[in-house]
Parts: sequence; C-alpha cells; structure tokens
Amino acid sequence: MAETFLVPVIQEALFKLAPFTARQIRFAWRLEKELEKLSKLLNQIQHVLQDAEERQSEVAIRDWLQELKDVAYDMVDVLDEVAYEVLRYRVETQSQVKRVRNFFSPSNPIAFRFNMANKSKKINESLVKVKGDAVFNTLLARNERPSVRKSQPDTHSFLDSKFESRRDEDVTEIVNLLTEQRSHQHPISVISLIGMAGVGKTTLARLIYKEIEKRKMFDVVAWVCVSDDFDEQKILNGMLEHIDPSAGGINNMNVLLKQLEEKIEKKTFLLVLDDVWEDNSNTWATFSDLLSKFVKTSGNSIAVTTRKEGVASSIAKYLPLRRHHLKKLSDDDCWLIIKGKVFGSTEASIPDQQLEAIGREIAKKCRGLPLIANVLGGTMCNVKGVAGWLSIKNKIVWNLEDFDQIKFVLKVSFDHLPSHLKKCFSFCSIFPKDFDFEKDDLVQHWMAQGLLCSSSQDMMEDIGNKYVSDLISNCLFQDVEKDRYGNIRRFKMHDVVHDLALLVSEGEALILKNDSIRGNSCIRHLRVPSGVEMDSAILKGVAPKLHSLFSEVDFCSMSKMDLKSIRSLSLKKADGDKLPASPSKLKHLRYLDISNTKIRALPKSFSKLYNLQTLKLMYCPRLQKLPDGMENLISLRHFYFSNDKLMPRNIGCLTSLQTLSLFAVGKEKGYQIEELGCLSQLGGALRICNLEFVKSKSEATKANMEQKTKLYKLRLQWGRNKEESYNSYEEVLEGLQPPSDLKSLSIDGYMGEKFPSWMEKGVNLSGDAFLLNYLLELDLYGCGECMDIPSLGFLPNLEVLNIRRMEKVKRMGSKFYLNRSNIASSSHGGGGTITLFPALKNLTLSDMESLEEWAEIEGVLVFPCLEWLEIQACPKLKTWSMGGFASHHKLSVLRISNCWSLVALPEWLGNLSSLTSLRICRCNKLKSIPEECLGRLTCLESLWMNPFWSELEEYPGLTSMHHLHASLKSLRLEGWDKLKSLPHQLRHLTALQQLIISRFNGVEALPEWLGDLSSLHRLAIDYCDNLMYLPSIKAMHRLSNLERLSINNCSKLKERCAKERGPEWPKISHIPHTYIW
Repeated sequence: MAETFLVPVIQEALFKLAPFTARQIRFAWRLEKELEKLSKLLNQIQHVLQDAEERQSEVAIRDWLQELKDVAYDMVDVLDEVAYEVLRYRVETQSQVKRVRNFFSPSNPIAFRFNMANKSKKINESLVKVKGDAVFNTLLARNERPSVRKSQPDTHSFLDSKFESRRDEDVTEIVNLLTEQRSHQHPISVISLIGMAGVGKTTLARLIYKEIEKRKMFDVVAWVCVSDDFDEQKILNGMLEHIDPSAGGINNMNVLLKQLEEKIEKKTFLLVLDDVWEDNSNTWATFSDLLSKFVKTSGNSIAVTTRKEGVASSIAKYLPLRRHHLKKLSDDDCWLIIKGKVFGSTEASIPDQQLEAIGREIAKKCRGLPLIANVLGGTMCNVKGVAGWLSIKNKIVWNLEDFDQIKFVLKVSFDHLPSHLKKCFSFCSIFPKDFDFEKDDLVQHWMAQGLLCSSSQDMMEDIGNKYVSDLISNCLFQDVEKDRYGNIRRFKMHDVVHDLALLVSEGEALILKNDSIRGNSCIRHLRVPSGVEMDSAILKGVAPKLHSLFSEVDFCSMSKMDLKSIRSLSLKKADGDKLPASPSKLKHLRYLDISNTKIRALPKSFSKLYNLQTLKLMYCPRLQKLPDGMENLISLRHFYFSNDKLMPRNIGCLTSLQTLSLFAVGKEKGYQIEELGCLSQLGGALRICNLEFVKSKSEATKANMEQKTKLYKLRLQWGRNKEESYNSYEEVLEGLQPPSDLKSLSIDGYMGEKFPSWMEKGVNLSGDAFLLNYLLELDLYGCGECMDIPSLGFLPNLEVLNIRRMEKVKRMGSKFYLNRSNIASSSHGGGGTITLFPALKNLTLSDMESLEEWAEIEGVLVFPCLEWLEIQACPKLKTWSMGGFASHHKLSVLRISNCWSLVALPEWLGNLSSLTSLRICRCNKLKSIPEECLGRLTCLESLWMNPFWSELEEYPGLTSMHHLHASLKSLRLEGWDKLKSLPHQLRHLTALQQLIISRFNGVEALPEWLGDLSSLHRLAIDYCDNLMYLPSIKAMHRLSNLERLSINNCSKLKERCAKERGPEWPKISHIPHTYIW
C-alpha cells in the first residue's frame, strides 16, 4: 500500500516562506498578504499531519492526504520560483548586470508578478478547502493524542557478524559439497541455496565466498547479483570484471566469450549468482550453452541463491545440481540476535525479567528469520522499556491476509520511524535492488528533494548524515563500509527491505519497464534503465511533474520533455552529447550528474542554474571547457570534476562550496590559489594541482588552508614543467599549512630541499602536541630534492606512512624518528621510555635510489603497532636496523624487494613472532639470513624468497625451517645456477598447501621426499631449464590432496610430461588439473 508523507513537504514550504514572512527579503512583489496567509494555513495543517500519516490506513484520511499532497507539491514549486527570482536578483545585482527596477523578470516583470499572485491565490483557496474538510476537524480534535514513538538516538552500534549468520554448520556442509563435486570431474556443477526471504541466503553465500577465498579452492571466485533481470551478458561481464577489473562492459557476446576463454583458460572458478528468480528452462539452456563456449576444464562450480525451488529444477535439467535448503533459526538464536543488537552483547545481563520475557516473545515472532530479528532489534534499541517493547510485540500479527508476512513485520519498524525518515527511506525505492549506495550521493539527492530542511543551525549535510545513521541503526541499511577515517561511505538495502520501499512509495516512484508507466500519471521520481524502450508520448505526459529523473538511455530523445519541476537529474553513463533541456527552464534543478557521458559542451545559459547544489562532471573526456559565468551558481555546495581543464574562473565566488574534488592553479587572475581563500566551508577530500604556478608564501597564504577545518584529506601536487615554475617550492609549502585536525596528507612532486616547519612544529611551548596531531596517513611522493625525511616520530595517531621516490635521501637515522629540540621541550623527555611512531601500522619505502643506510636509534621504543613493512627498490641500501623495534612488535607482513646492495638482514628478524607473510625478493647480494631466524617465526603462513648471492651453493637460513611444519601454507622459492637440488629442509613442511619453485636450472630431478608434503594442493614448477624428472609414481600418489599441477617454461620436463606419450605422464595423470605450457 502506497503511503503519503507530507510532513517534510510542508516543512520545506515553511522553510522557504520564512524569509518572506520575517521580512528578511524586501521584495515579495506585493504578495505579502498571500504569503502570510499561506504560512498561517500551513502551520495549522502541520499540527495534524503526524496523526494523519499514522492513520492513513483509513480511507477518508488517505484521500484527504492525497488531495493535500497535490496542493503541497504545487505550492513548493511556486515558492521555489519566487526563491529563484531572489537568487537571480542577487547574482545580477552583484555583477551589476541589471538594476533593481529590472528585478522581477528578464522580460516581463508585470506578467511574472501577476502569474505568481494568481498561483498563490489558487493554492491558498485549495488549502482553505482542505482545511475545511471534516477530516481535518476530526484530526484537530485528536491532535493531543500521546505517541509511543521515542526520539532516534544520536549513536548506533553494529551487530557482530556471528550474531547475523549463526550458520557455521551450513558453511562447512556446503564447502564439503563443493569439494565432493570437484572430485566428480564435471566441467560445471551447481549448488542451489534455497530459502524464503530473510532467512539469510545472501549472508550464507558471503560466508562461503570468504571461506573459499581463504582456502584457495578455486583460481577465480566471482560474485554477480542477478535479481529480477536474468541477463546473460551482464552476468558474464560481471564474471570477467572479477578476473580483470579493467575488462567488462563488452556489448558483443562473441567478443565477451572470447575474452572469457582467454582470461580463464585452464583456471577453475566458482561463480556465485545471488538472488536468482529466473526459472525458465530455455533461459538456463542458453546460459549453459554459453558457459560451454569458454569452460575447458573440469571442477568448476556455480552457487545460486534463490527463493524459488523452480529455479533449481530448471538448472538441474542442464547442469549437475545439489540443493541445500536453509532452515530457520531457533527462537533462542533469534533472541541472541535481538539481545546482541539492543545490548551490544549476547552475554549481557538483563536485570528486568519482564523485559527479557517480552523480548523472547518478540523473538518467537521472528519465525526463525535473522533479517527480521536484526531489524526488530534495531527498532527495540530506540523504543526501550516495557511499554515500548509491548507496543512492538502487539503490532506483530502473522495471520494478515493479502499482505506479505515479512514485509508486514518490517513495516512495524518502518511505522516507528518519524515522518522525515519515512520520506527519505521511500525515496530509496528509485534505486535498483542490490544498489551500492554512496552515502554522500544519497544525502545530496535528499537535499535536492527538500527533505533536509531544518529550523536549527545544522548544515543540511549534517542532518542527512544523521538520517543515514538512523536508518542504519534501524537495520534498513546494511553492509556498511567505512573509510580509514571512520566515515560511512557505502551501504546496501536487503532486497526485502527494498520491496518495502517500493511498496510505500508506489505511485510516486517508478523504475521503468516497457510500458510500465501507463496509469502512473502522478509519478514524481523516475528511473529509466538501459535497454528499456521509452514511449516518448507517455514520458512527455509525466515529465512536468517529475522531481527526479535517473536515465541510463540516450537522453537526446528527451529533448522535447518539459522537466520544469525537476530537482535531481542523473544522466551518469547515459548516451547523448547535450543536455535534454535548456538550463534556463530548469529553475528547480539542484542535483545534476553527467559523469561518464559524451557531452561536448554546456550551454551558455548553464550559469542560470541558481538553485544548483550538486554538480558532477567526472570522467567527461569530450568536455574540455565550462561556459563563462560559473561563478553565478551561488547555491553550489558540491562540485566534482576530474579534468583540470574544467577548472572554472572565479570559483572563490561560490562561497557555499563544501566539496571540491580538484583545484587546478593557473597563472591568470580568477584561477590563482587565492580563490580558495573565501571557501571556508570546504570539507572532505581536496586535491590542489599545478602548485608550480604559485609565486610566493604570501600568495599561498591567501588560500587560507589552515582555517579549512572540515577538510580531512588533502593532496598538494606540483607538476613536472620546471620551465613554467616559479621555483618557490619551500615558501609555497610553508604558506599552505593545513588545518590541525587533518587526517590524510599527500605531498606530490615537491622539489624543495627541506620540508616546512609546520610538519614538525608544536602547537604549544611544551611540545606536547603537534600541528598534525590527528594525521592518520602521510604520503610523500616524488620529493626529489629533499635530503632528509621530516621528523615524524612524535605524531601520535599516524597509522600509514608512504615514502616514495625521494631520490636524494641517503640516510634514515635519528632525524627521521625525532627532532631533538622537541625532546628537550617535551613532557616525554622525563624518566620514562620515549615511544616513537606509537600508532603506525603501515610503512612503505619505495624507489629510494640513493638510500644507503637505515640506522638504529638508541634508548627509544619505535613502531610498537607496526603491522606492514615494505622496502622496495632501494638499490643502494646496505644496512638496516630499527632499534627498539625488535622487542615490541605486531608486524604481520614484511616485504623486501629490489634492494640489490643489501648483504645482511637484522638479527631481530627472528623475534617477529606475529609475522604471517615474509617476502625477500631480488636482493642479489644477500648472502645470509640470521641463524635460526626462520624457525622462530612460528606464525608464518606465506614465505617467498628468490635469488640471493649467485655464488652460494645452498639456500641460506633454512636450517630451522622444520619448526614451521604446522604453520607454513604457501612457499615460493627461486633458485640460481649453483643450486643442484631443492633445499632438503622443505620435506618437513607437512602443512604446506602451495609450493612454487622457479629457476632451479641446476636441478635435473625433483627429490623423492616431495611426496611427504601430504597437504599440498597446488604445485607449480617454472623456468627450470634442465629439470627432467619428477619423483616416482609412488611418491606423486602420496600427494593425495594435490589438485593442481602447472609446469611452465621447463622445456625438457614439458616434453617428458606430454599427455599419454611422455615417460613422466603416468606420474601426473591422476591429478585433477594439470597445466603444461
């Protein structure tokens, strides 16, 4: 049942009226009386709206709301037109293009005034009629009725995945089924996960996907969400993109199949098809035939999640299939999910026994569905106490007719939302199922629709962020992703929750299918997916009322559509090379996305989009210039573009800007860095490029970077064109001091000899705090003239440090760790041990071509939290020590590569008891590894070592390798000519699952003890020119878990392993997957 939510619409109208009724705007074209009357009527109607919305199941109230809705939308349009004229007047006054007497309209002020007066009068008459309805008087009499709804909390907690799934047994069973299917040698086998909505099919599939990746059972693991539309081309493209992210998007099926054949070749794959509805046998016959075109090996699997048994039956006609029916959870498990959601832990004690009893009763009503338990748990967080929980319990009735039971239970949570959240939630129905929502983008759409108006001083974006958090806490959004800085970035809707959004927005939002728009003349939000054939006549009829349009088709065909009420227009990735309507007719437009389109130019009238708040021009390769007058877009708050040629002149006039993806400095007035000075609201991430065009510190200071406290990520970038540079690098960087609470800083292409003082400068005299105190991530790239890395050891929150292409740095010593002047004035300088880089987790040194020494520092503790260390392409590095790091560590990954002068590794390497991955590659002068070092790395799971000093006759450092027999899972060794055999220490690695040996050119035969590696799943032999013999047949058969053998560029062995005729072939013929080339 479609529902009407008018509180946000009326609030938007009152928000627009406020400046007029308060006389903050002097020009109302003699409409003051009408506007004041309108404001009074709205306030009276608003008084009963909340009650009306809660009771709209009553026919009379629903009809009354529908009548009010049509009037309300017309009213907002009229007020928006008036507000547009106010903005136009402000722009033209500021630019002195026109005088006050020309304010009312560019052409006919009298006609405009008369038109607005008539519209306002008609709206007031309609509102008087609505107010005089008996329904209004009934509602007015009950408007003091108390509500059980509680206010939404400011914070929320996320349920641990173990509460969500509780499916460990299912995971084990299905992984065993996959293993069994592989042994049957079918090219493709299928497992169908069947269960009702909300039982956890997708969650289970994700757990299986994760386990399969962990075990490396398949070479390729791909996930495609299918949903209602079973599109073979889309599925195969999705599969290709998992193999090669740069591929995909291929429209020609023959080309697509050829690409898959080349990419997959002899690899095995698991393809997960989530949320499948297609049960037509012919469709599956076609899909099976397409798969056979590129699948050349056996042992591949497809996992299908579906609600329909018929899907599995259709698949089984063409492919071997096993079914797995998901059972519902027990009532106790549902209670644990609710309990964990409400109280933060399944172990939490509940002092009120009555409350627990009610909670357990609610858990029984979940009917074993984890989705329902999770959603109800989110609602119960916000409606606490016995009375609130009883209210929820009593509303859950499972025997309603003509209504999907799960949707009804979800609707109990929906009904507890305040009206503004209901409206925001229902708007989400315009996005397709399994859509990956970007939080900022959704908030910008809400803002464009007028859903974030507030009488408080809060920014609209802050209100929108709170609404997102509220919907997450109610579990109406899920799969939340956060960035490194703790900001919510993405989330999804469960498909059943999306069905609920479709239900409550029916008649107002529509995702177009062929002819589905018939009978939907009141549509306000429309999505036109790719491949849909549009009836232009029907579209033309609904266009004038549209508030949002998302089109993925050729928008040139929309050129005759009247989009006069449009607020959001998204043409991302659609065909077409010009806007579908003249900007001068889009007075209400607030959101425009033309990213990834072929648009060549924007019209001159583009600068008249005075209401535009969000503009996205990312990856528009044919758009090389913006029209003049962009500084007139005075409402613009978020501006995204990726081509520095689109940098508009005088961007400093856009003082409402909060997001600016790129600022490209130019030499001419209007493009200089001072334009940033007035943009005090800038936040998020900002990249400033072409800094070589800034002349001095005084000019850089005009950017006022220090005061932009809402920025959390900043990239400062110099170009490589030294001929046009002012060579004032050090002064400029000194003048670009960022805000003290910055989270991420990148300095790219800086050619000064020293870094600015603010990188090490204390905030106070005691030196306790530093200007970059809150910095989490620092990237220094291409600072080719700097002799030293700045002293960064005292930064208390720094987690990631990347130092790359600093070609003149020769030594990293005490100065890298600390500035002695800071110690002298620091409170750390007392009797306690100094800790440096206290929070650092990831450290990368790369392409440091002059670095010779990384020296030790005495008497301090360094890197106590380091988890990842990579030293790459430091060809002159000879010695390496990290002082106090040795006894305090959490290091799990260590990678050393292309350090051609390194002759020894530090003794403390063996103390890294948490190390799980070690890579030592292409260190050609390395002669030794500390004795017994490897054997003490008892958590090591992955080891990769290749050529050491070419004169060595045995692999160094392996004497204690037998201690890794229980932990090491993957080993890659590369040899050299002097080695005549594989290191015998490998025979003890009974837990080893993957072994790759390469370039052992002195080896002719693999040892018999290779058969002792009983856990081996994969064996790869590469570039062993003289290798001729594998171990005996008996030894090879002892490798009972070996599933894959690859032999690459071993000419002699390749010939001897020729299928059916080579003397070595009988030794390997039993292995399921053998690749020889």
